[in-house]
Amino acid sequence: MKYSLMLLMFLAIPCWSQSTGKAETSGPCSPAVTGSGNEFTINCKGIDKEQGQKILDILNKILANQLDSKSITEKLDELFKLISQRLPADRRLSPEQKVELVACLRTNPGKFIINAMGTTPAYNYAQDWFEVFYGAGWTNGQPIPIGTGLTRGGLPPIQFSVHGTFNETTKVVSMAIDSPEQNFFMCLNKIPIGEGALLIPSNENPAGTVVIFVSDRPNQPQ
Repeated sequence: MKYSLMLLMFLAIPCWSQSTGKAETSGPCSPAVTGSGNEFTINCKGIDKEQGQKILDILNKILANQLDSKSITEKLDELFKLISQRLPADRRLSPEQKVELVACLRTNPGKFIINAMGTTPAYNYAQDWFEVFYGAGWTNGQPIPIGTGLTRGGLPPIQFSVHGTFNETTKVVSMAIDSPEQNFFMCLNKIPIGEGALLIPSNENPAGTVVIFVSDRPNQPQ
């Protein structure tokens, strides 16, 4: 699930009360002064409700102490840097990886289901995989492009579930010959996406379908 926190602050600060027009910035938290009514809007993406409440508590303390505009700006800069450090790393498939994956997966298309379990970085990474499968001619197995939800404990950076079996003794994955999932497995081994990806073969998974869960946990470089 993606979270976006909108903080609307009414500041009784003379030097800001004359602001007119609209100023926009970008980043994890993007402040913008709008209108002439001492309204200061801060849009923070990729944070949860608990983090958002902590931000509001800090801002209320700043305003209660009647700090000058320079001090407030410095405190906000420190706050935004702290938020940026705590946000999950934004993983993306490179254009080259997308091209290679599309070309490989196109040879034997099946169905796919993609779910983003976490915040904006997880959704962005899931979007990359959606574009790959869709571009390769695979059929989306759910009514929406990407399912969303809260991060589940223990979920790896990215998990692929397919129809097949795993031999605990030989550590060998077995899938139906010439099946879409077998082709996907071969394509995945050709293109490094970083360590931490987990493939789960099971006969309970639907045949011909690849189910993907993307979490906020970053991939480790290979």
